[in-house]
Amino acid sequence: VWAIGTGEVASSADAQEVCAAIREQVAHTHGAELAAGMRVLYGGSVNAKNVTDIVAEISAASAEQAAHLGWGFVHAGHQDGDRDNTLAALDAYESLTGQRPALAIAAFAAPSRAEAQERLAGLAFVKVHLPDGHAVNLPDEGAAAEYARQYGAAHYRVEHKRPTVIAGTGADVRQALAALQSDLRVAEFIIDQPVPDHDARLRSIDLIAQAALRAAA
Repeated sequence: VWAIGTGEVASSADAQEVCAAIREQVAHTHGAELAAGMRVLYGGSVNAKNVTDIVAEISAASAEQAAHLGWGFVHAGHQDGDRDNTLAALDAYESLTGQRPALAIAAFAAPSRAEAQERLAGLAFVKVHLPDGHAVNLPDEGAAAEYARQYGAAHYRVEHKRPTVIAGTGADVRQALAALQSDLRVAEFIIDQPVPDHDARLRSIDLIAQAALRAAA
């Protein structure tokens, strides 16, 4: 983590150089295997105009960029939902690094399927399309308007979308994850719990974990 509080943003070249230096030092002190699998977190002054140079989006091109920069890559499957796009991104990163990236998904478990669906009712986000072709996912229209203002765009288009969420009982979610793991050859998932209630999220994690333990027994 570096470049916090300066008000200046590192270029992609700067990020590549520092990532390489960090990995080299970790490889020297803790071994090459740990260094190769480590994720480096950039912390700095990111805004609407420079975010696309810093953060990879959900595409094969972004996976390739992350690979060339020596960055870890997580495909945002919960905001994509397209199997072909997901496979293209995962394959692109693996072809350049030899490592299958993690897949970020949204999943939520409840004691019953009906409760899981009820908790997720109304879940949505917006995709903002700007005149220069740039597009980004944001939580709501207010965030979209602020993003466009910071970007300097007087005109923009908002597309309303629903995230892809795996929902049901703990067993339902575990089975869906196992199917994704087999289909996409993903070894690691990053699970987003898209429910605001803290206790419901903890219960969801517990239900998924219990289902996994029962399946492994």
